Amino acid sequence: MRPEKEAGAKKGQTVAGEYGQNVSLSRYYEYPPSEPRLNLAYTKYVNGFTGNVSSEDAFIDFIELPGRKLDGIQTIEGCRIYLTHNNVRALYALLGEMVKQVESNNAEGEGDGEQDDS
Repeated sequence: MRPEKEAGAKKGQTVAGEYGQNVSLSRYYEYPPSEPRLNLAYTKYVNGFTGNVSSEDAFIDFIELPGRKLDGIQTIEGCRIYLTHNNVRALYALLGEMVKQVESNNAEGEGDGEQDDS
């Protein structure tokens, strides 16, 4: 069996399993020239978050507080998103731009009325 480095296929090439048939991989990476469509798996309102950074990646937990009782136990719904360090930096830049828009809207009287917690 060949090492993985040698078994990879480039565009237009085929990969054959030891007992399988030749499969052209290029068709799996070709898309029509139309605009991509965003398919959000679900939408959730959150009012809390926490996160952590490791040496390899980071995560943010988006949570819905105060939660609700399920079987007598307070249960907090949430969603964990893992990010590379580069994507954390990109998210930081995006959030900075969003904060500027929120502050601009507040200055124009279009804000949501929330008070700054700082």
